[in-house]
Amino acid sequence: MTSLAATDGVSSGTMNRRVVLVFWTAITALTVGVVFFPHLLWEHFHVQNHYLHIAMEMWCAIAALMMGLFLLLDESPSARTLVYPALGFVAMGTLNIAHALTPFGNNFVLFYQAMIVAGGTGFALSYVPSQMCGRTRGRIAAAVVAACALFAFVAGARPTLFPDMLVQDGHAFTRVAIVMSFVAAALYAAGTIPFLR
Repeated sequence: MTSLAATDGVSSGTMNRRVVLVFWTAITALTVGVVFFPHLLWEHFHVQNHYLHIAMEMWCAIAALMMGLFLLLDESPSARTLVYPALGFVAMGTLNIAHALTPFGNNFVLFYQAMIVAGGTGFALSYVPSQMCGRTRGRIAAAVVAACALFAFVAGARPTLFPDMLVQDGHAFTRVAIVMSFVAAALYAAGTIPFLR
């Protein structure tokens, strides 16, 4: 029995390392593509069907919120390191709703970039155990939703308070938007480190 458990542990660790390797490979390939071949990715980018985009992003938002909720409800000792990723999911879901309901333009990109950075921050803290109880988790999650909603409201009411995300009539991203993408990618990559153990 001990031998079988050890074998399962080794195979699980090997699988985790393979998944992380695939993840890092994909991130590297996308980074190279964005840096050296941006014209192939973004030159003709625009939303073809806004209503389809809304529907797809709303489904993604609901999925993120549900995953965050399920993780927050799990109070087992093994789930203590999932609290911050769960809060990241909550932030992603909330900001994705704002992104989905926003017409293509500066805030459309701003909300999406903020969403991936918020999610990445949660994932980067996946190795930090939390001692928050269920009631405290609920309050923190509500505060995260309120903060994201306030951010979206202020960005909609006072867009000049935030940096530009698009240039060339919406056909290219600004350096700020690109840096936010790289930061998010680095945060997600950092969140995979515990799976290498």
